[in-house]
Amino acid sequence: MVVGCLIAEHIRQGFRVLEQPEQTKDMTKEDFMEHHRVWCCSTTPEKAICGVSRIWVFSLARRKGIATRMLDTVRNSFMYGGHLTKEEIAFSDPTPDGKLFAKKYCEMPAFMVYNFIG
Repeated sequence: MVVGCLIAEHIRQGFRVLEQPEQTKDMTKEDFMEHHRVWCCSTTPEKAICGVSRIWVFSLARRKGIATRMLDTVRNSFMYGGHLTKEEIAFSDPTPDGKLFAKKYCEMPAFMVYNFIG
């Protein structure tokens, strides 16, 4: 049974997500989901090496560290003889859940995103 999948690719740059003020009072579900999408990012490129194009974990296996372990493995094996820092990875347009994961994994709200279409 497959419980997780991560697709990574080589990239040259990413863009920092801009923090948006939290607003949860009187918010509909649609507003909440829209608020948690990554729409605003810097226009200043920053060096990035690894782009996480897709990351998926089977719904019943989530919140067990599988995505974290997969991404740690990518960071340790993406470059021969090297180890990527969390600052050298960027995520393609994350879903609301993906945005929450990226913020937690990178230990900062201003993680990087990239355009995987190119």
